[in-house]
Amino acid sequence: MIGVVTTRAILAPQPTDSQVEERLSTEYLINTDYIVEMEDQTLLAVVKTRLLYKFNVYSDRKEPFVFTVDTLYTAINTLADATPASPKIALSVFEDSLGNPVQSFNQVTGLTPVTWYFNVTDITWAEDDPTGNYARIFICKGGNKIVPYIVDYNIDQIVDMADTGKTTTTQS
Repeated sequence: MIGVVTTRAILAPQPTDSQVEERLSTEYLINTDYIVEMEDQTLLAVVKTRLLYKFNVYSDRKEPFVFTVDTLYTAINTLADATPASPKIALSVFEDSLGNPVQSFNQVTGLTPVTWYFNVTDITWAEDDPTGNYARIFICKGGNKIVPYIVDYNIDQIVDMADTGKTTTTQS
């Protein structure tokens, strides 16, 4: 299932190139099916879970990357057991004049989003734009390709839609 985690204030160097650039103390939407390994590193009152995360579990070309989050190990396990309200999710995607999805936040100005349907299980990762109004989601296509889309929702709204089938949260 998909859910939101927050990265720690200190980042570890990544052993491999990645399609995303992890930032300090930032929320990301993850799909627990893409967690290869998880380690509870909580010590005293400091909550820390180390994740080995593979952007595309169907491809052996890229190695998983490591990041540490301020989310309890047990909370991530609970999230992994959750079931989406529907296998598909309708998201408003920004397209260019040719009907191709835009892939950068600075391209959405003046565009009207169009509804696209995605399998919840194909959502690999998502991150909010700096304003928190939009999100870039990464979708696994055909088992061998990860495609970014800019959607007219933030990551909290995307998770809410997957959980309830509708958006009950509002944008800030």
